[in-house]
Formats: sequence, C-alpha cells, structure tokens
Amino acid sequence: MPLSLLEEVRQVVTPTLGAGQVTLSVQAGPDLPPLLADRGQLVTVLINLVLNARDAMPQGGRLVMSARLAGAGDPPPDAADPSRAALPELSQRQFIRLDVTDTGLGMDSETLARATEPFFTTKPPGQGTGLGLAMAFSFAGQSGGALAIRSQPGQGTTVSLWLPSTRMDSPLA
Repeated sequence: MPLSLLEEVRQVVTPTLGAGQVTLSVQAGPDLPPLLADRGQLVTVLINLVLNARDAMPQGGRLVMSARLAGAGDPPPDAADPSRAALPELSQRQFIRLDVTDTGLGMDSETLARATEPFFTTKPPGQGTGLGLAMAFSFAGQSGGALAIRSQPGQGTTVSLWLPSTRMDSPLA
C-alpha cells in the first residue's frame, strides 16, 4: 500500500508543482506491508505536506516522498521536543516511516517549535490557514503513530510520519 499511495499522491500534486520548478520523486519498496491508517485522511495529510514543501521552494528544488520500515537504527521522535509526538511501545508493533523531504528554505528553531500549532503559519494572509501540520500531527497520534519535523534554515525540511503496519514485530527475547 505505501508505494501505491505515494504514487497516487504524486499524480494528484504534480500539476501544482510548476513546470520543471519542483521535481518530485517517490522512493519505496514494493514489499512494504499495508498501513493501519485511514487512507483518505493519509492522502490529505500527504498532499498538505507536499504543498507545504512546494511553497517552501519558491525558486524550485527537489521533493522526495519515501516509505520504509522503521527499524532499530531509526530512533522514534523525542516527546520532549514540541514538534514531535512520542511513539507507542516499539517492541509491540512494526511501523512504516513516511518522509516528505524538500530542499527548500527550511525553518529556524522558533518556527519549528510552533510548526504543529493550529493556525500557526509563516505564509502571508490569505495564503495558508496554518492547519496542515497541526492536522498531520493530530492524524499521526490518532492513528497510533507519530510525526517529527527536522529542519534548518537553508537546508530544507523533512516531515516524518511513523504509522503502524499490519504486521506485528516478533517478541523481544
């Protein structure tokens, strides 16, 4: 499901990316297990993330949507960081990590700390509601997963969603 889902989102958003200004690629293995999340809501979240990324690249750039199994080398978000939500116990469930990564303007630490607040936006009046990241954050938590944002000014941004898969991890020995 993750690969077909990302391809579906790519088809929907490609016409909005501008002729050649923003290139969008998808990276996901075909053997990933299905996600335990509402497909319609997830598509909406991913479209919002892609459009935010596009807006953060006014001069153009690269945008990558990727999916992979979250493993031991993929630390969960830190609950102490206000831009992140803690994952449930990792030993009891397998997660798929969906990343939306751009080469855009990036965010400073003050902006990053507020990025998931409802109605917070860096866009001019009339160009954004400030609900996209707040909705994504809420969706991730309600789905039993998490959201994390990594960003630095001039370095771009990666928004990561950890969502549970249908496959259970084997018990820890």
